[in-house]
Formats: sequence, structure tokens, C-alpha cells
Amino acid sequence: MITQTSAARPGRHKASSAARRKALAAVAVAALASAGALVALESPASQAATPAVTPALNSNALYVSASGSASAPGTLSSPTTLAAAVTKITAGGTIYMRGGTYNLSSPIEIQTGNSGSSGALKEISAYPGEKPVLDFSGEDAASSDRGIQLNGNYWHLYGLTVQHAADNGIFVGGSNNVVERVVTAYNRDTGLQISRPGSSTPQSQWPANNLIVSSESHDNRDATGENADGFAAKLTVGSGNVFRYDVSHNNVDDGWDLFTKPDTGPIGAVTIENSLSYSQGTLSDGSGSSNGDKNGFKLGGDGIPVNHIFRNNIAYGNGAKGITYNDNPGTMSISNNVSINNANRNFSFDAGTSVFRNNTSCRFNSGSTTDKIVGNSDSSNQFWSGSNGSRCPSYSGALGWSFASDGSLIVTFGGTNVTGGTTTGGSTTGGSTTSGTTTTGGTTTGGTTGGTGSSSCKVTYTPSTWPGGFTTNITVANTGSTAVNGWKVAFTLPSGQAITSTWSATISPSSGAVTATNVDYNAQIPAGGSQSFGFQGTYTGSTFTQPTAFTLNGTTCTTG
Repeated sequence: MITQTSAARPGRHKASSAARRKALAAVAVAALASAGALVALESPASQAATPAVTPALNSNALYVSASGSASAPGTLSSPTTLAAAVTKITAGGTIYMRGGTYNLSSPIEIQTGNSGSSGALKEISAYPGEKPVLDFSGEDAASSDRGIQLNGNYWHLYGLTVQHAADNGIFVGGSNNVVERVVTAYNRDTGLQISRPGSSTPQSQWPANNLIVSSESHDNRDATGENADGFAAKLTVGSGNVFRYDVSHNNVDDGWDLFTKPDTGPIGAVTIENSLSYSQGTLSDGSGSSNGDKNGFKLGGDGIPVNHIFRNNIAYGNGAKGITYNDNPGTMSISNNVSINNANRNFSFDAGTSVFRNNTSCRFNSGSTTDKIVGNSDSSNQFWSGSNGSRCPSYSGALGWSFASDGSLIVTFGGTNVTGGTTTGGSTTGGSTTSGTTTTGGTTTGGTTGGTGSSSCKVTYTPSTWPGGFTTNITVANTGSTAVNGWKVAFTLPSGQAITSTWSATISPSSGAVTATNVDYNAQIPAGGSQSFGFQGTYTGSTFTQPTAFTLNGTTCTTG
């Protein structure tokens, strides 16, 4: 059992400028965003510290408070209600929610057609330094009323806690939305779910290109104790939906659910990355249900193939399987994941042609269930078949986690960071189940060569841009015949470009000739395999250009 603790933590809020909203819109479309840092995420029981400096606010704004009036103009001194504000805010505008508990008895509905645009999102944000809690305890428990129903496109939800809804806490039926630093807890169905908004919605309009980032979902339980997951993108979703830096724990059913069924057919491929799922099947108060599936990550259903991308995730101490294909016989990409001490298999893939690279399975308890892997698996994996592999000592000790100031997820075992980011400026929750300490080697930046193996490589550089900013995903493929153990990718950013945040690598310096160095969990690139990393940055001028030459450990790579 992991005992969750909470701590107040300082936050910061970027100005809600037009450029920022354009950036968020582009990120949602490309689903390649690095999480931005606005107000630090809080669990429902804690309070955010007030920033020392009041940040600039969007001039195109409405203000709401728990005591606001629907007829009020929505100024700082005369706030309106959230239900009224969502019908009035214009594209590029921000609804600022003042702190406090909003006792609500009906859903907040953002209707189809109530949308921002690709260059001007509509935004609902916590007021800087404050914590709004939307409590839907007043809804009829027998109804299917949700908390927030987001059927519009190009919205950004930031810094909200949504709890005690009669159904989903947040339901996303629209496309190109960003849900960031939210908490969904104690709802009577899945905390946050992506699915079509109505039974008559055509497949061409199923929700697509939504980004759920730096968010937490916990203690969700339905009446029968069998359906409430932490996060779900299931049954009727389009392509391009991404979960990044998210944490799901202590839900009655699964941590993540990507279920499909014959009635509606396959869903679009979903990406889950850099996320954590633990203690599914047992609520924080120790109660549970025998009806729930209790898996950490459930990746399919009913024999329907969908080629999901699943990378850099951790499943820990769940009540059934850690990571399961759940009858998805597709060709999924399963890479750089860790699964530990789950009650059933840590990895469970009984069919399909999925590709497995650099995955790790460990047991430090009395469990003895051997992993089942059917698909393309090589020696870079360390699956459990009776003993732990060489990477497992890094994952002993107490589990802890935090969100860093840039929104990235930091996971620790025995107090040692295993996810490669930094722990400054973040906030922590966590607990302990076992004792012990961990050691993680990692690598250091400096120089452009390092590691061993391979003499040939290929780099694919995939940017997504908006005026003045960009994100990019870089995939480096080992086209040689031997594995690369420890890597550095060197390239030169064009003049006027600067890196502001990174994921899955450390990059130094932030401009000019830079070197990206692997983090601990993705140090190996098997022969014929690849690793990906990325960053967000800024650029000057009217035209974006990209690097033209790359080296891997000093060897020049082809591009394409």
C-alpha cells in the first residue's frame, strides 16, 4: 500500500499572451507538447502557495468565483459564474477561477461549436496562486451527469480540481484541447475520459489530437466498483490523443483504459508516455471492490488491433496486471517501460505483433507470475521469468513522485530519481512499500562522443511550429549491427533558436552547437532499434529552419 502525502508547493504562472495560446494550440494539434509550468498542481487536500510576484494576466479575461453571479459582468471586482463564463468568453480569452470550493449540482457544459481556434485557444485557468475546487456532490448520484463536459475544440483547462461528479469528472468529446495540471478525484466513474460526445457523432468527428499533461486522477469509484478508471481514451476516439507526465493511482478499476469493442470498431492510436500508474483496485482509504479489473495500463479490448504507442511509463503495485494488451493483437510500440510488483503479470501480451524494446520487469515481493510476451522482443528487454535483471536494483525502495516546475514527472525509488529530470521547483507525493536504496548511473553532458556500439545511424527530426515557438521530436535509429550503450546526439541549432524545456534527454547548452545525452532509462539503442527525445524552444524571424546534420557518439547520421 502506498500512503499518499501532500505538500503545499510554490507555483508560477506565465502571462496568458496571444503567443502562448498560439503555442498551446499548435502543441495540441501536433500532440508533441512539453508541459508548460503555470500554477503548481495540488492534490484536493492541499493549498498552493501564493506567488511572491503577481504575474501579468490576459487582458481578454472573465473572472469567476464560488460566490459569483450569473448576471455579473465577470470583472475582478464583480465575478460571474463558470457556467455563464464559458458561454461568453471569446477566442484567445481566459476565464480565471478564483480559489475556493465551487459547490455545483449540474455539469459545466462546453457545447459543440463553442470553440477557440488554432491560433487562439479559449482557456479556463486557476487564478495565479489560488486553487479552485469544483465539487459536484450536489449532482444526483443516479444520473449520468459529469463534472466538466468539454465538447468544444481548442480549449485549455489549467490548474483545476474536479471531484465528486455523478459520472466522469472531466469528459473530453472535442478535439485539439489541452488539459493541464488538473486533478480528478472521487468521481463516480472514470476521472478523465476521452470519447465521442454523442451516439450519433460520426467517426470523422471523434475526438482527436487532445493532450492530457501533468495531471493526476485518483480514488474514482462507480456504484458497482468495476468501471471507474483514472484515465481513459476508449470506445470512440480519433487519432493523435496523448497522455504525458500523468499519474493515476488508487482507482477502483484500471489506471488507464483504451478499451475497444466490435460495435464501434477500432479507435485511433493513443500515445501514453512518461506516466505512472500504481495501486489500482485499492482506494486511498484501503477499501476496494472485487469487480474491478485493477490493471495499471489496459491497452485494448475484444480482439481489435490498434497500434498504440506506449513508452517511458511505470506500473507499480497494481491489483492485477501492470501492463496488459487486453486482447489487442495490433502492432503496438512498447518501449522503455518499467513494471514492478504487480499482483499478476508485470507485462501481459498473449498475442499480436507488438515491438518490445528496453522494457524492465522486477519483483521484490513474493509474487511469482512470469511475464507473457508475444511479438517482436529482443535482448534489450529484461522481462521477469523467475529472477530480476541487472536494471532492477534501480527500482527498489520506496516509490515517490513529483511534478517539476516545467510540468515533467519525476519518479523516485528509495529517494533516487529514475526518470532523468530534476526535482527542483516541483511538488511531491508518494509513500513506501519496501525498504532499500537505489542507484542510477545515468550519463553526464559534455563532449559529443560517449557510449559504445554501432557505426551507422539515422535521425528523423519532426517539428511543430507557431510564430516564435516550436516543439520537435527527434528519433535516432541504430542502423548498425551492434547495440549502442549510452548515447550522445550532437547537432547545431540555427541562429536565433533556443531550447526552453526538454524530455527524454538532457540537452546542453540551450543554443548553438548542442549535445543531447540519454537519461538512465533509455541509454541503450538496440541494433535495428531507436530512441526518441524532444524539446520545446523559441526562434526569431519569420521563417523556421531546422538542423541539417547530426552525429551519434561522433558518427555522422543520415537524415530522413
